[in-house]
Amino acid sequence: MNVYAWRPRLHDSRHSQWREVYRVTPTAVWPRGPSYVGRIVSNRKPSFQIDNATALFPVGSCFAENIAVWLRGRGYNVLTVAGKPDPGSCGVFNTYSLVQELRRAFVGFAPEVPYWEFQSGGKTCWVDPHRYRIAYDSADGIAEEIAAYNENLRRCFEQAEVFIFTAGQVEYWQNRSDGSVYAYTPTPSALDFDRDECHVASYEENLDNLCKARAILKENNPGVQLIVTVSPVCLEATFQQGKTAIEAGIEAKCILRAAVGAFADLFDDVSYFPAYEIVMNHTRLAPFKSDNRHVTPAGVEEVMEAFAQKYVV
Repeated sequence: MNVYAWRPRLHDSRHSQWREVYRVTPTAVWPRGPSYVGRIVSNRKPSFQIDNATALFPVGSCFAENIAVWLRGRGYNVLTVAGKPDPGSCGVFNTYSLVQELRRAFVGFAPEVPYWEFQSGGKTCWVDPHRYRIAYDSADGIAEEIAAYNENLRRCFEQAEVFIFTAGQVEYWQNRSDGSVYAYTPTPSALDFDRDECHVASYEENLDNLCKARAILKENNPGVQLIVTVSPVCLEATFQQGKTAIEAGIEAKCILRAAVGAFADLFDDVSYFPAYEIVMNHTRLAPFKSDNRHVTPAGVEEVMEAFAQKYVV
């Protein structure tokens, strides 16, 4: 008996073989050709659609801000925490921060260190570590401002008909003592290694956080629909010893993509949108700015055109 390499006979058109024999949809087959962005988004329609009256609340990484700006610029009803473009739609880079923001809105959030106080440029700074790029020119009234923010945040979560979350990173900083999660890496002036520590959220942690976030949101807003995606913006630097920023960044996106995908598969009211895939598989234009991290306006436009085709009436 002779053993030889065997290769099954294929139809003349491999694509027609997949469709006719295995009965898969055209988008289930890896596309050929120089440009295939139009084949990335599933042709499966979500259980809901969006129009200009739909109350939308985008939250997440800096790419979530791009989504919010695009939607607002085209007349969509985008909820904002302060009634204007603000960190309410940005600065929630990881799933731990998402759970924390929902608990802030509905359960309560009283961190041991509500703000950092330090000297910078010859003056005293008061900075909120749990909200992105929020600082105060005085310690007076900080508690009242945070309370007002919390109330407005609750209102947005309650009023949202569609909640859009863009997962950004798996590395996050927190307070060692109470576990409160910072919105960003502590600045050099604020950093205290005795107080602050960096963690890397696993696939299991991210999936668990997404499920917890949905549970809190649905308890307080039962009719809300969710769109989840992964930000294509990579991390600026990693704090994982022995890994390059590129290694850690790609690993982070793989973890998030797997967790977000599994989350969407678990619930009928959660729809996955492939913003990350559209940017990373773009063959027609260079999607990143000169920093090799943030997406160009043309790249954002490509993503949002696909978003509109999938979700907008």
